[in-house]
Amino acid sequence: MPKDKKPKLPFVAPDSVAPERLAAAFAEIEPSLSKLQRDTLSSMYHTADHSLPIDGDGQYSKIINAFGKVGGRLSRQLGFQPERGYHLLWIAFQGPSKNGAMAWRMRENFAKALGIFGW
Repeated sequence: MPKDKKPKLPFVAPDSVAPERLAAAFAEIEPSLSKLQRDTLSSMYHTADHSLPIDGDGQYSKIINAFGKVGGRLSRQLGFQPERGYHLLWIAFQGPSKNGAMAWRMRENFAKALGIFGW
């Protein structure tokens, strides 16, 4: 295998990872989060239903890009990646909010991980 080619991380269901394991991985990367990453995660975590509306840019928004970068770092810390291969899926998925509008919804295990971590 060429030096610059790393093997792909194995896939797992994002909801199958225990919040404690996610919290431990998050603890490793949290000190180096950007302001946008920290603010966006905090905003989503502190809403009543852990969701943010999907903006006009959808999956191409700065918010989703920030989640993808955090998710990529989580994948490397955990040693596997979320099934379907999108790193942001550690953090959120698209689904209806309490008012029925489509939103980015924080995964329950990730929200619990942030709680364990002290957010």
